[in-house]
Amino acid sequence: MAEPTPGASPDPSDGPVDATELARLRRELASEKAGAAHWRELARRREAALADLKQRTSVRALLSLERRTAPAREAARRTAAATRTRIEALSVAAAAVPSAGSMPARRRHLDDLVARIDS
Repeated sequence: MAEPTPGASPDPSDGPVDATELARLRRELASEKAGAAHWRELARRREAALADLKQRTSVRALLSLERRTAPAREAARRTAAATRTRIEALSVAAAAVPSAGSMPARRRHLDDLVARIDS
């Protein structure tokens, strides 16, 4: 018979389980059941607290306001995103257009480039 791995369930083909192993498995099962019951109770309490919170007048008013303003907020988000896109496109276009102050530097750069090509 192979040695059971600690914490692992015994293989039914290994034969009968000794009393110590059976007691350990029962304790482990009881512990798992207690943990599951704890988390179920915690979830039930949180659900009840949320239901209680939703019944408050101020919370209901805020939820109603949020629901009613959602389309306007979404339209504002879309408009802001479109505006940002347009501003970025305009800034790229504006950077491509030379200004009066940058013309001498551009001219020197082009003159240097032409001089290198001629040589």
